[in-house]
Amino acid sequence: MMRTKILQTSYLTQLALMFILGGLAGVVYVMLTPMWWLVFLGMSILIAVFISNRVGFLIILATLFILNWLFGVLRVIPKEITWLPDVILIILTAKVAFLQAGERRFKGTPIDIAILSIMMLGIISAMYNTVPPVTVIFGFRNFFKYVLMFYILRNIEPNENFYRLFFWLLFIFAVIQIPVTIFQAIYYGNIGEDIADNVSGTLGWRTTGAMAVFMGFFASILTGLYIQQRKFIFLVLAASCFIPIILGSGLFGFYIIPPAILICLIYGYPKTLRNFFKLIALIGTMSVLMWTGINFHDHLYQGKLAETIRSPKKFYRFNLNYRKEGTFGRFQTVQVANKLMSQHLPHLIIGFGPGNASDSFFSQYKGQLEKQFQGRKISGVQLSVILLEFGYLGLALFLYLFYRLLKINAIFYQNTKSNFWKALSIGYNGMVFCYIAAVIYNPAWFFDVLAFSFWFISAAIVIQSDKYLEGKTDDRDE
Repeated sequence: MMRTKILQTSYLTQLALMFILGGLAGVVYVMLTPMWWLVFLGMSILIAVFISNRVGFLIILATLFILNWLFGVLRVIPKEITWLPDVILIILTAKVAFLQAGERRFKGTPIDIAILSIMMLGIISAMYNTVPPVTVIFGFRNFFKYVLMFYILRNIEPNENFYRLFFWLLFIFAVIQIPVTIFQAIYYGNIGEDIADNVSGTLGWRTTGAMAVFMGFFASILTGLYIQQRKFIFLVLAASCFIPIILGSGLFGFYIIPPAILICLIYGYPKTLRNFFKLIALIGTMSVLMWTGINFHDHLYQGKLAETIRSPKKFYRFNLNYRKEGTFGRFQTVQVANKLMSQHLPHLIIGFGPGNASDSFFSQYKGQLEKQFQGRKISGVQLSVILLEFGYLGLALFLYLFYRLLKINAIFYQNTKSNFWKALSIGYNGMVFCYIAAVIYNPAWFFDVLAFSFWFISAAIVIQSDKYLEGKTDDRDE
């Protein structure tokens, strides 16, 4: 074991020196040819990530909450910079593979069978449908990029302070969205541009749908923090989660945040008569605030959200019809998917293969179904992509995966003694609900900010649960 550590340290030292020299050479190239700055940046990132895992995850966070906005809204950086999460994850994967090679042991998790089953199904489906290998790789990337991060975290085993640090950074970024969206609404309103499409915080261009789900995550965690710490500020912040949704017209937030909060309240509140009346009071207050927000939204946009919410039939029709830009309606994509799959029984079971219904930055690697329905957004909602690429068997396996995560979380909640981890565990139930419910609203699992947040918190809970069961932590707050 000692020899392995010495070899690892020696290797990292040599690697760092090698890239420092390469970095110095990069400075010369930058001075002579400014276009080479990307090479120098890449070398610097490679050195930093190999030296420190935290640096890698900090770069991912910065990309998701800052660089995407700089590219999508201000257009001041090239799109390639937004691929940094992919680059970081590849570097970390190589680092984990090297370090674990010395021990010849890859650390697994209780969700391994579910993940492997989905991937095997995807490979079988791709082979049956003769999907080009590169298209399959891009298809798997869309679904599993941050699942890979989950396994990276499992194998580098960061300490508890690492998770607390990044949780509070996510918390800060979530809070920042509220004043930023208020400023955006005022700014775009004053210059006469459409408010709804531009009010997306720092998540990027036209990401109001992702904002709605992200605020659902945030409201769930805040509810857990309130239950454990009884601080009123957490309830105020939870109510404030509706502000970006109202200003950005992210209507789906009105459908998922109230039930997400309710799930957390029911799960986390001790079952006593006093708490029952508290729960009723909180639900009543939340209902009043929500309807106030809905009416304000309708006044701001001359909309009919209140009427749509009261009528499930109108809600269905609204999401069934073609969009004004000529794309499929949300429910329409699922109808089209079912129609395509029902023409052939194997497609109904295993789909058309990973990547076949997915768009790609590289046009030559777009899926055949995406090309067939070019510009119609056949992948407009996550559910249609799951069905088209993995079939109904794949959908069942994904649901099994979430069931396993919820089961792990339930055991962890019962065992942990930490108020912080209990709060996170309570909020996680609402996060899972939002993540699953969002499959009928947008391609939620493909939004980096949502996938990162979900799988990072999932990793924290699964890994802390394993440590507790192995007796490696007493899991108490300091």
